[in-house]
Amino acid sequence: MSQRMKKTLLFGSIGLFLLLTLFVALKLTTPIDTTFSKWVFQLHNPVFTAFFRFITDFGYIQILLILLVIILIVFHKYRFAYILPIHVTISVIFNMILKNIFARPRPEMIRLIDEVGFSFPSGHAMVTMVAYGYLIYVVHHYIQQKWLRYSLIAFLVFIIVSVGLSRIYLGVHYLTDVLAGYSISLFYLLVVTKMKIFSLGDHHESMD
Repeated sequence: MSQRMKKTLLFGSIGLFLLLTLFVALKLTTPIDTTFSKWVFQLHNPVFTAFFRFITDFGYIQILLILLVIILIVFHKYRFAYILPIHVTISVIFNMILKNIFARPRPEMIRLIDEVGFSFPSGHAMVTMVAYGYLIYVVHHYIQQKWLRYSLIAFLVFIIVSVGLSRIYLGVHYLTDVLAGYSISLFYLLVVTKMKIFSLGDHHESMD
């Protein structure tokens, strides 16, 4: 990725997050959130519901803790195995702070699962973007075989997008909740991966 593209993503992500927080605070997002949710609800069917109930679990902290333990055991000799849990912890704490600041109630139209707490920004979107987004950075850094690298990146992107969509489909978040979660976590990743303390360095040590 070029430096120009990175700068565009950096400023674009924080700009989108700040814009969404302003619109949510002023209650200007209700029409688009309601319209998008109603459109998604029209897609409800047993197959989609089963899939989204399954994929949404990839954003729960319990599943992520299991993933982190597996990574620590399997890849304990690699630096990222110890850095990733730090990022996940930071994202969880930051999400709790933001939710309590904005105190936005969850949608009440249709809910296919039960959730508690506030809605903005989506914790699942924030945590999945940080966890699986950082794994994309790891894959890009370590995996030398192109077919494997791009296949893993595509799979991780699929998880990130699917988890976000699942929160809307299941009726526990608005579109703007998910977009805000993605944008602030993307900004976070772009910043921390440039910091020496969290960076994997310039070398490309293969895991193949």
